Amino acid sequence: MKHSEIKVLQYVKVLERGGLESFVLNYGKAIKPYHITFDYLVTRDCVEPYEEEIKKIGSKKIVVNINDNNCLIKEFQTFIKLYKFFKSCGYSIVHFESITPSIQGNMALLAAKFAGVRIRIVHSHIAPEGWEKYSGLHRIKYYITKKVNLKLGTHFFGCSDLASKFAFSEEIINGNSYWKITNAINTSAYLYNSVTRDIYRKKLKIEDKIVIGHIARFVKQKNHFFTIEIMQELLKYTNNYILLLIGEKSDSEPYVFNNVKEEIKQRGLNNSVIFLGGVTNVNEYLNAMDIFLLPSFFEGLPISLIEAQASGLPCIVSDTVSKEAKLSEDVHYLSLSIGAKKWANYILHIVPYLRKNNKNMILNSGYDINSNAKKLADIYYQIAERD
Repeated sequence: MKHSEIKVLQYVKVLERGGLESFVLNYGKAIKPYHITFDYLVTRDCVEPYEEEIKKIGSKKIVVNINDNNCLIKEFQTFIKLYKFFKSCGYSIVHFESITPSIQGNMALLAAKFAGVRIRIVHSHIAPEGWEKYSGLHRIKYYITKKVNLKLGTHFFGCSDLASKFAFSEEIINGNSYWKITNAINTSAYLYNSVTRDIYRKKLKIEDKIVIGHIARFVKQKNHFFTIEIMQELLKYTNNYILLLIGEKSDSEPYVFNNVKEEIKQRGLNNSVIFLGGVTNVNEYLNAMDIFLLPSFFEGLPISLIEAQASGLPCIVSDTVSKEAKLSEDVHYLSLSIGAKKWANYILHIVPYLRKNNKNMILNSGYDINSNAKKLADIYYQIAERD
């Protein structure tokens, strides 16, 4: 059955080189053959890292300037700006990718509802550690904003069971307006290639090194300081380790990047750490690595971990990361509470490691972008026709 063209507005706030942004861009590319086009709403007026890529796939970036200051006057201004936009934009489907329970998220959904946007999809990508134990004002705020999201959304997506449980009620999850949409990747692009490995290790002058990789935007959640502690512990055994940090400085938490650089300097690790920034070819740099680290304080379902497994890397991650992300036996969960020294000892017992071709593993686990794009397209058509 041939469907008419559908345009979906993705509410993403920013188009930095991060996991969530990679998710919406990957799906935006893969879903085009199914006559669905994504446009992207951002809340700041600047040149975005992914701007050229969205133009190439025939999508648009739309700017509605919003101040992130959490005060009632600013939140009301957010509502007014978004209401005016949604009232005139002509989109019947708005997919809210960046509104974990928060007042600003409530305002965005409320504006869409009042403006007559028919389909308002709330998508949960994150699950903070210990959220069940929130107390005081924080718990009250979370409880109220979550309830408001559930009232204002019409359909609900989650990247994992954990992320869904964080943002949605059991009634929603068990109902017919909820779907789990995995953080899928272009499998073929991430498969291990020994030739590419040699090229990039030579380019970085690390041919004889044991390479630790950490891929994450520089925000507190990603726990870069713990990674630095691990590196220092490893270097006590041998100076043959090098750390590759891939990720951008965050506009919302710029101090994290600055503090990480200062911490590395203070610990005398400048010659053992390479900052690569927000690269567009993460898949190629993964070939150069020997171990993938992800000691995050919390995650929903990190796309970087799926990518690392596709590349055949052994992965050591914090036990706060969703167990759904474990596709292979080469993912090892450790508690942050045991300290950096024990993490380092664990790494010492893993390397050297023989890389595998994990193509079938990714395909069979349901994390390939092409098959998932078809699933997402079917969902969009289903809800567009049903509602």
